Amino acid sequence: MMLSGFVLYVTSLSQSVALYSEILEQSPTRQSDDFALFVTPAGQSLRLWQQDKVIPTTNATVGGAEVVLNVGSLNELQAQWRRWQSLGLQPIQPIETLSFGETFMMTDPDGHRLRLMRLSV
Repeated sequence: MMLSGFVLYVTSLSQSVALYSEILEQSPTRQSDDFALFVTPAGQSLRLWQQDKVIPTTNATVGGAEVVLNVGSLNELQAQWRRWQSLGLQPIQPIETLSFGETFMMTDPDGHRLRLMRLSV
């Protein structure tokens, strides 16, 4: 068995596709009216699903999980901090050093938690 990725339920697929295309710096690999799939060059995947079209229906809330992205340097982390803010993401954790390395966290318009980190362990 292999973990193939994660699904985020979103209120506006078109807005979320535009935002995640900017964050991931790529277009979706596949997209329909209510679903989009991003597959990174390393093979990880992120799926966006229009919440009012999810089957079976759900009233799930957000914030209980994080989407985590990595960068290779502190300079890149700082540049992405500025870039993500310019995309309209809301900071909820400033750049700081934790036990695993430098990191920050922002939320998307649906409240999903997005963490960027530079691992040092």
